[in-house]
Amino acid sequence: MKKTTLIKILIGLVTVLIILVSLSFIDSHNDFEEQLSINKKVDSVMQDDAQQRYLHDLTVRNKQIRNSWKDYIKISTNDYKYFDLGGVENLKIICRNDTPYKLDVVYVDICYIIDDGTCYKTEELTFNNVPPNSEMSLDAPNSPRGKRISVDILEMYSDELNFLYNLTTALPDGTNDPYFSKERHR
Repeated sequence: MKKTTLIKILIGLVTVLIILVSLSFIDSHNDFEEQLSINKKVDSVMQDDAQQRYLHDLTVRNKQIRNSWKDYIKISTNDYKYFDLGGVENLKIICRNDTPYKLDVVYVDICYIIDDGTCYKTEELTFNNVPPNSEMSLDAPNSPRGKRISVDILEMYSDELNFLYNLTTALPDGTNDPYFSKERHR
């Protein structure tokens, strides 16, 4: 009888041990799932923080480009031909865009200057879709008079940069980003 009782006790202990090990495994699996869920949330928050930092840095950089646009966007002429008695031929106007953004439109005013320093006539050229970090040139009309050329940017707009410059529009007071705009004038 002692032997059967001992076997029953031993079977009972093994059964209890198996139950405890199973419960421990189930509990550790739940802890693992919970830890995995927490890690996903932490990764998500870290990604959100990284994205916020990136967007902040991008905003600061774009503002710097807008407010110092003269360092990035230039208008010039080629070595055009002019005559001693007056007249300009083979004039090209060059728009240089050293920003990482496309310029949607750039309006340029060309003044043909005669000997007395006055503007004989003006012409307007429009550059469309000037690619980032590139230059584009347009042929300007010939003129029967003039020896020198003066070129001014009248207006330019970049949707990607949220940038608007207009020669005749006063800058808004009290802003540290006066060229920020999501709309163009023309």
